[in-house]
Amino acid sequence: MLPTAGGPGLVGIEALTEKGNSKTMTKTGQGRCIITDKDGDRAYARFSCKGEMEGCCVPFKIQGGTGKFGRITGEGEMISKILMRKITPVVGFEPAEREGEGIAVWPSVSYRIPDSK
Repeated sequence: MLPTAGGPGLVGIEALTEKGNSKTMTKTGQGRCIITDKDGDRAYARFSCKGEMEGCCVPFKIQGGTGKFGRITGEGEMISKILMRKITPVVGFEPAEREGEGIAVWPSVSYRIPDSK
């Protein structure tokens, strides 16, 4: 959870696209997060990931939102770790379809919410 103006925020990874290399066990990718407060207002963020298949430590950028977060900006660090994974191989091809669950933490995030006036 991230702190929001209304208290702790709930975070969901909306979309994550990544490409992995099973020989080197590395990946590259990018994703989007939605941070929702108790009132339903949302902040949107992006991140890029490069590193080990099991997780990464990357820059995180907040890029606007809805309601009181309409003009929010910010950035910080995100650490992700895959805890469970299901891989479906595609016969004859290196790519595979992957589903997983994991955890993400934000050890330091700074943000600014300008006055709406």
